[in-house]
Amino acid sequence: MMRCSAAVCAMVLSVAATAQLPNGAPAAGYISPTGVSEIDRIADAYTNPPDDVKHLQTLLRDWAGLSYYTEANAKLAGTKVDVVFLGDSITHNWANPRFSTFMQGHGYVGRGIGGQVTSQMVLRMPQDVLALKPKVVVLLGGTNDLALMTPPDILRMIEDNIAMMADLATAHGERIILTSVMPVNDDHKKLTAIRPPDKILALNAWMKQYAADHKLQYVDYYSALSDGKDRMKSDLSGDGLHPNVAGYKVIEPLIQKAIKKELKRQ
Repeated sequence: MMRCSAAVCAMVLSVAATAQLPNGAPAAGYISPTGVSEIDRIADAYTNPPDDVKHLQTLLRDWAGLSYYTEANAKLAGTKVDVVFLGDSITHNWANPRFSTFMQGHGYVGRGIGGQVTSQMVLRMPQDVLALKPKVVVLLGGTNDLALMTPPDILRMIEDNIAMMADLATAHGERIILTSVMPVNDDHKKLTAIRPPDKILALNAWMKQYAADHKLQYVDYYSALSDGKDRMKSDLSGDGLHPNVAGYKVIEPLIQKAIKKELKRQ
């Protein structure tokens, strides 16, 4: 029978104590070559995750952003609301005085969340729009769906979501204005690769026809912002996707005209 000396046995035990677990995770007491305790490293990664992980954690907890406007909505309880804008970052920025004072100046309520797709807007609509009981709803969405979603028929999915939101507004006695997806340009990034102009145009054509069929207003932001070659005019956007101050000034008279028309019907 083989025997080992005390020194050799101690060495073997030491190596065993620092060995990795079967699943590849370091043993709890492992000290890395840099002198970092594995327990401390894992604990720090859990309590202080990188920003991209934090974003994913937030999405997992509240994918639709239902809690984003909870406090703001509560403050409007009992307040008369004429118009609510529902959308993504373009709508969110529009309500920011840094880009425009249009909404504040008219008492309109902005309910945009950056990066959202129309499926998320459908889920938010009951509390962020319908619960406020506005007379008019302005809907802008679809550009992020084209860039982020990958269903077999992306246009059909967006169309179904827009139709669903239109039905919800109508069922609650609220007039909804559909607005076109805006053009993009490639001045800073190759945005047309993930937001193809042909798909934007197809979606806008469907939306215009849907509005006509259901006696709704459709506001064409696309034509107003386009350079005539299916790209966003360079001087109307700082990143090729979002309108800048000048860009918002171009579309504000268009939507204001439509809103006034709807309010006169009330």
